[in-house]
Amino acid sequence: MQTGLYPTNTGVWKNTLSLEENELTLAKLFNEAGYETGYIGKWHLAGVYTGRDDWKEEPVPREKRGGYRFWLGAELPEFTSDAYHPLLFDESNKPVKLPGYRVDAYTDEAIKFISRNRNNPFMLFLSIFEPHHQNNIDAFVAPRGYAERYSGRWIPPRSEGRSLRTG
Repeated sequence: MQTGLYPTNTGVWKNTLSLEENELTLAKLFNEAGYETGYIGKWHLAGVYTGRDDWKEEPVPREKRGGYRFWLGAELPEFTSDAYHPLLFDESNKPVKLPGYRVDAYTDEAIKFISRNRNNPFMLFLSIFEPHHQNNIDAFVAPRGYAERYSGRWIPPRSEGRSLRTG
C-alpha cells in the first residue's frame, strides 16, 4: 500500500523484510505536493525483526519510515504491547505509552493529528492492530464489555480453540 506496487516488486512480502529507503512512497509524494504527512500504528516495513526470542522493540529509524513527517509508530507492536498497554515511538524515537484500548488510543491520536492539521492539506495513514491475535496471551482481545456480549455464541471453525478475552 505504501508504494502502490506488488510485494514482489518491492521485495517486501513478509514482516521481516525492509522497504528500500529510496522507494517512492505515498508519504514522499504527498510531501512533495505540500501536504503534512502522518503515520500512526504498526509499520512492518523496516525489517528490524531478527527472529530472536529476546528481541525488544526498537524505534523505527527515520530513514526507514517511508518519508512520513509526523510519526507515532512501531515496527511490531504485537511483541511489545498488548490491547490495553499500547506503546509506540514518536519522531524523536521516544517511547509513548498510550492509555486505554489500543485501537481507541491510536484513533484518539489520529483525531489529534487531524485537529492540528485541519486548516492545511494533510494525509494520515492509520494502521490499527485489532482485531489481531495477541502474541503474548494467544487470544483475540475485544474492548471491555464486548466479549461478554458474545459469550456462548457460534464461533467460526477456524477460531475454535482460541480464546476471546478482555483486558
